Amino acid sequence: DYINLDSRIRGLHILSNCLNSGLVTLDISRFPSLKTLQIDSNSCRSVEVLLVQDEEKLQTIKVGEDSFTQCDREKNTPDSKENESIIKQMKKKMVVKNNSVLNSIVIEKGAFSDYSRLFLKMAEIAPFYGIDLPSLKELLIGEVNEGESDREGTWSFYYAKQLTLSSLPSLEIVIIGNHAFNRFYGTTSFACERRVWLMTQDLPRLFSIQLGSHAFEGLSGSALKLLNCELLNTVEVGTDVFSFVPTVTIASRCSERVMQHHRGLGIPNLQTMTLADASSFYNLETIERGKQVSDVLFNALNQRRRSKPSTICLDSYGNVIVDGNGALASCPEY
Repeated sequence: DYINLDSRIRGLHILSNCLNSGLVTLDISRFPSLKTLQIDSNSCRSVEVLLVQDEEKLQTIKVGEDSFTQCDREKNTPDSKENESIIKQMKKKMVVKNNSVLNSIVIEKGAFSDYSRLFLKMAEIAPFYGIDLPSLKELLIGEVNEGESDREGTWSFYYAKQLTLSSLPSLEIVIIGNHAFNRFYGTTSFACERRVWLMTQDLPRLFSIQLGSHAFEGLSGSALKLLNCELLNTVEVGTDVFSFVPTVTIASRCSERVMQHHRGLGIPNLQTMTLADASSFYNLETIERGKQVSDVLFNALNQRRRSKPSTICLDSYGNVIVDGNGALASCPEY
């Protein structure tokens, strides 16, 4: 019985089809010695809040298929009009913070599909909320595959406002599966943040990003920012990813004080940028390009889809470069 578990346990393993009624909040902080958290498929379906915080020994989190959701991937997918209204009203959330040795988060397809908030960052408006996660090496949400059927989709955090990954010094790989984070959602008044779908910055070890088909498909007015990913080597993008994003920023963006101590900021080392077809970034209008940005990345984005995107040049601090008359200047040799 979960309620009567000894608080000193080192591993918590919830089997399939368990804790599906009665439990609204699952707070793991009552187990201070926990090293592993594993939740198998189709479990915790009634839980509306998952709290994983202040765990000094927790190393891994793994959640099985179709857990933490009232939806499924067949007849009751989260994209129906009825489910959209319910999901936005419920505001279910997962919070992961202040776990100093946590190195892996694995969420299998279908899990958290009716959760609209995933906190890994220090702000109420950011659905992936990461504070004090210095050891996190991998963030794997669902599967990237070529299948287009609902059953093969990931669907996790379908209506989340955005995904913000920031100040995760050990993060090496990010995988976001098909249909995950698909629909922009939110009513925050901070428009500059509200328009951001995926922001990556200050990720010194990030090597690979893989995004499945229809992940971050979005609504008009969203944006993509890639900032200060010095070791980023590979980006793989499926079909209909960032389809409605009008602006992409690829740059180093930081204060003068930071620039004085860091010479390698930007995205200089990207070797492979793979787009499944022209449906991704289809409505791209503007590329904001800063210094130390790989030509491979820039050239992949700078292809005509609906129209040829224009380029705005940024200086080392992320400011738009203009000439003496205040007009946009041409890019210097980067």
